[in-house]
Amino acid sequence: MLERYIGRQVLVGYLLVFAALLSLFGIVRLMIELEDVGDGGYSSLDALHYVLFTLPSLFIFLAPVSALLGSLLALLNLARHGELLAMRAAGYSPLRSAMAVSWPALGLMLLVLLFSEFLSPVFYQQAVQMRNQAVQQRDALEAVAGREFWSRKDNQFLNIGELKYGQIPSKIRIYQFDDDNRLDWSLSARQAQILPDGNWRLSRVSLVDHLDGRRRVTPMQEYTWEPFLTPAQMERQYFPLESLAISEHRDFLDYLVRADLGRGEVSLSLWSRRVHPRVCPRMGFLAGGGVVMSAGSAAWVGVGAGGGVRGAGCGGG
Repeated sequence: MLERYIGRQVLVGYLLVFAALLSLFGIVRLMIELEDVGDGGYSSLDALHYVLFTLPSLFIFLAPVSALLGSLLALLNLARHGELLAMRAAGYSPLRSAMAVSWPALGLMLLVLLFSEFLSPVFYQQAVQMRNQAVQQRDALEAVAGREFWSRKDNQFLNIGELKYGQIPSKIRIYQFDDDNRLDWSLSARQAQILPDGNWRLSRVSLVDHLDGRRRVTPMQEYTWEPFLTPAQMERQYFPLESLAISEHRDFLDYLVRADLGRGEVSLSLWSRRVHPRVCPRMGFLAGGGVVMSAGSAAWVGVGAGGGVRGAGCGGG
């Protein structure tokens, strides 16, 4: 019964700390976003939507410190009302108190893992895409449903079906029309690797020529295309690494390893995201350890006081 009571107090502490920190950091993030209001079609309402949609990722970021502060707040509340002392007088060991404080942090760790894999990526990516659409209203790359994009220059049209792992153009289609608006040729590719010179290396390519109403299909393993989009225009559409689900983040790293591409930042980010949830129980154990240490200190104080009293009694005799 006492374990559940302490656990409830810790959960209340979590809620109070999360409410305070999410409000504080949310307001700061909103103030930062309001500085971009007026860029393209970005409005105050868009800024508010962006902040609200990124709250799950902010929850993940604040989880470890909230675990520590929430546990300490609960212990402080229990100590202020003399409940910890009463538990100790009733024979409830400090170790059991420490474990009761620590268990909710394990539950918080599982919740952070679920948020990282399922909830946060959905809302974060929607927020980024909505923000990009508003800010870059006049940009050459126009987002439509999901992760699909369309772009045009003169008589050439580009369709990107999705950004795989949030950063790799995939399901690509290119359409070239002549001056009479008749389809000259079209190309489909599985995905593109953006080279250092800005060109795209397309893989699994199917090139279709439309000559005098006849179609001639030429399959190719690779094809280098010089895009009309600049690297900066593409990078503005990328999703941040932290917006990916952890499993998708891991698959992205595996892709970079197979393609022998630079992976330092991606690898470090994945390691950080894997370690981050595990910090929550450590913070709970740290706060719970304070119970044991404080109990030990009280015991030593009691022994010292008892010895002093006995010494005084002997001196008086």
